[in-house]
Amino acid sequence: VTVILAAVAVVMMRTRIDARGIAALSMAATGSAVALWHAFAGGDQCWRGLQWIAAIMGATSIAVVLRALPTADARTARAVVTAILVAAAVPILWRGLLQVCIEHPATGETYMANRAEFLAARGWAEGSPQALTYERRLMQAEATGWFGLSNIASSVLGALAVAAGGAAFALWRPRRIGAVLAGIVAAAGFLTVAMTGSKGAIAATAIGIAFPVLALRLPATATVARAAVALLLLALPVVAVAARGMAGLSLGERSLLVRSQYADGALRVFGANPLIGVGPAGFGDAYLRVRPALAPEEVQSAHAAWADWIASLGEGGIAWIALLMLLVAWCAKAAVTPETQPAPLPAEEPPRPRQA
Repeated sequence: VTVILAAVAVVMMRTRIDARGIAALSMAATGSAVALWHAFAGGDQCWRGLQWIAAIMGATSIAVVLRALPTADARTARAVVTAILVAAAVPILWRGLLQVCIEHPATGETYMANRAEFLAARGWAEGSPQALTYERRLMQAEATGWFGLSNIASSVLGALAVAAGGAAFALWRPRRIGAVLAGIVAAAGFLTVAMTGSKGAIAATAIGIAFPVLALRLPATATVARAAVALLLLALPVVAVAARGMAGLSLGERSLLVRSQYADGALRVFGANPLIGVGPAGFGDAYLRVRPALAPEEVQSAHAAWADWIASLGEGGIAWIALLMLLVAWCAKAAVTPETQPAPLPAEEPPRPRQA
């Protein structure tokens, strides 16, 4: 349904789509064709591949159509799309708050009340590495929503918080009540991300806050500079993971280290299958064959979109990475316009002489 609606929107605007829009749609279609090829294998390859296709084609068609619309219509459509996405993320926020504030404490209390029986049923001695690892993960307050992974849910909540915060900033003067409501949603999102402690989500949220702050300091006409800033911020997590991997075991930090191992494995999988990759659901088995010697974990994802794409889709994944960079550049260029840039404060008028 998503792909059909995307195709309908693109066809309706076909006379206004320029060469860059066609290039974006072509890059999206390139990776989607590879994902569709793997989907014919059925099972996980099918449902996961179709999800990827729907997401990338939907996002690309929205960006291309918004870019093709007249300025006034595009501004209205952009506001509507943003409102829909923020509203869709609010239930995830509510679910995450319930998990962190209610379900997690109850789960911890139940475990501590039946700890001996639980460990005995699994053959784990108290204080054993298996028991300590399980308890460490169990005691982490994680908001997973309906994703199953706290990193993904926390990243979505971070995006929600940044978008709602931007809406509150934009609505403060014209719609004070709307600004207050958006601010409440933003505060709840920031709080939930902080409570989960997800380093990736916290870093992504910080980057999301940093960009508008930097963008507003640039002139409205500095579109290339804003795009460059956005792409540099996009590359920061990749650089951080690569630097952590080169540092090796000399540091005590483990989160970025294991992610560097996943990225290393993804690059090896891509090297062995550069044309079409191993499919959206094939990374887990492929990673076991090429994972670094110091990487003990068995994972089904590289925990990074770019790494999953190149390992799963090969050259189609490279097309999607280029598409992501193009969409980020488009968003950065459209982030500030002469109408949205804060106007300078008016000069104070000299005091009028008093009249008798």
